[in-house]
Amino acid sequence: MPVLGVIAMAPYTDRLFRGLFGTVASLLPEGAGYARQVADILLHHPPVDAEAAHPYSDLNVNGSPLQLLLSARPTRWEARLIADPAFYESDPRVRWQKSLAALEATLRATGAEGLRDPVRLALESVIPQDELALRQYPTGMIRLAAGLTSRGAAVYMGAPHRVDRWDVARRWAACVLGSADTALALIGRLEPNATVFGMGVEGASLPHARAKLYWRLRKSVPIDAFGVPWLSTPAMTRFLAAVLGDGTVPLNALTFSAAFDVVDGTLTDIKTDVCVANAGLGLRDALHCVNEQAALLGLSPRPLDRCSEVLEQHHVDIGCLGLGSDSRATHRLNIYLHQRYPAASIPRSDRW
Repeated sequence: MPVLGVIAMAPYTDRLFRGLFGTVASLLPEGAGYARQVADILLHHPPVDAEAAHPYSDLNVNGSPLQLLLSARPTRWEARLIADPAFYESDPRVRWQKSLAALEATLRATGAEGLRDPVRLALESVIPQDELALRQYPTGMIRLAAGLTSRGAAVYMGAPHRVDRWDVARRWAACVLGSADTALALIGRLEPNATVFGMGVEGASLPHARAKLYWRLRKSVPIDAFGVPWLSTPAMTRFLAAVLGDGTVPLNALTFSAAFDVVDGTLTDIKTDVCVANAGLGLRDALHCVNEQAALLGLSPRPLDRCSEVLEQHHVDIGCLGLGSDSRATHRLNIYLHQRYPAASIPRSDRW
């Protein structure tokens, strides 16, 4: 009984995400020392009984509020944590205020104070401040991210429901970007066939900040309909074919993004993420796909040949796989991981 008492009183992050932290220690030991501290900051120091108070987040398919992103770069793996801050607060007004506190703490802890201005402009253009609008958010308003192996932070936000989200996206682009011409032109091409999924700001300082637009399809169209050549390259086509196979998947299984330089508004990066569950991929198949695609792309981080055993041991699942490419045609493969636990009898919302 004393042992059970000790476990019950363990900090929320230690108790719920010890497998995710163990995965970091096994795969990227250089990031393991910061993982618990970063998770606490991003989640805004959840109370011990956070899962009992308000257990549901829509960040992951099982309701977990924390995500580990492993990103295969040309010669190494990088890692960041992504979180749904103050998810445990059922009152949207309280959740919003605590989320802002978590954002400020994240910028300070990651040395990304230089992002304050573009982040402030993004939040003011996307998130309405009146109580009625805040209550339209069934879950969190923002997502926060911080690197475990590099400096920098990110904040992602969703527009409220019952508004024209493309209008919000246009306002966001005009407010955040030094020149909104490129982003507004892309928005005009996307609007007939897609829906806005979210917006964000990433980076470590203003000269290296990116503003990101996320969208999903609302009807089937060729990928080149977006008018973004980087999305229809042979590498992207091959990646999507490897992950999706020959089957059909729901339209919301795919999430696309475009990143723009905050200072001059130029397009700097594109990415496509695929939900592995909707693609019908099991854990081993998904990891095989990552190793295969990394080799074909000329990426040479340590292969994840034994990663399936590590993930199974730590009860960690793969949520999505993604491929990104920047203006220098440098690719990165992303693996989004979450802790497996029976969190959500509440069905997941895809509306954020």
